Amino acid sequence: MGDLTLNNVEAKLAGLRRLTWKPIIQVGESPVDASKTSGKVWLTPGEIWPTCPNCQNPMRLVLQLNLQALPVSLNQQFGEGLLQLFCCESDFEIHTGEYISVLSSSVRSEFQIVAYTTDMSETVVDTFDLDVSDATETSIPEIRPCRMWACEAFSSSQLTRIVQPQEGSADVPVPAMEENFPAKQIVGWQESQEYPNIEELETFGIALNDQEIELLLQSELHPQAGDKLGGWVGWAQAVDYLSCPICNQAMNQLIFQLEWSHGTNFPYPHDGLGVGYLVQCPGHREQVTFFCQFT
Repeated sequence: MGDLTLNNVEAKLAGLRRLTWKPIIQVGESPVDASKTSGKVWLTPGEIWPTCPNCQNPMRLVLQLNLQALPVSLNQQFGEGLLQLFCCESDFEIHTGEYISVLSSSVRSEFQIVAYTTDMSETVVDTFDLDVSDATETSIPEIRPCRMWACEAFSSSQLTRIVQPQEGSADVPVPAMEENFPAKQIVGWQESQEYPNIEELETFGIALNDQEIELLLQSELHPQAGDKLGGWVGWAQAVDYLSCPICNQAMNQLIFQLEWSHGTNFPYPHDGLGVGYLVQCPGHREQVTFFCQFT
């Protein structure tokens, strides 16, 4: 497998190469309009620190990006202003508005009820008999802790927004939270390039053989894991882009990826069991949200 083979593979992927950047982090407080995590943040004069509407606890600043201070080659692709992501970290349990279907029956055959603890491990809480062919379906409210609900796109336990800072900022101290997380500033970016993963390539009508896939992986041109700005989504599960609430088109513009198993640069709302994606609609850049896939 020489350079020519890699060139041939890249020729098949023409137009799909994207730049991506790993953040360079420095611990310490920074200006309120800096790209950062935790610490003091830019707020509109008179604004109070964002709180979760479900539990009333203060939400953690997971990420703030100064969109005008990102790498020049992005050409302000994500727009202008400050992109802010706050997430609730509370274990307060809420009804999400969704419902779970449960089967019940008078005819018995073996069946298990499995509960998920807050660390997502399984516990069998009951075993009984149920004949599914004679079952009746019932809907019960879905209950989740706020910190897990914050990992759902457009949920009320997260605040994802782009603000346009004017002169001055509300001088609001960082509220006390259950867990301390040091303020950190993003002071630089390390650039690389990548292509979509194999599943996503298929959505473009591109199929690679085993040799081409191996070469692409060896060349580290697949979507990078860990924290990164831009590039292609490093899906933890299947390709699953959200739809824009305005135009119904795919929100396939990845702004930032957070993967806590690869380090502790950023705070996390869900015990670091998955990968978080901050995405945007290319046609409606004010439409931004955050969601997670669990591994």
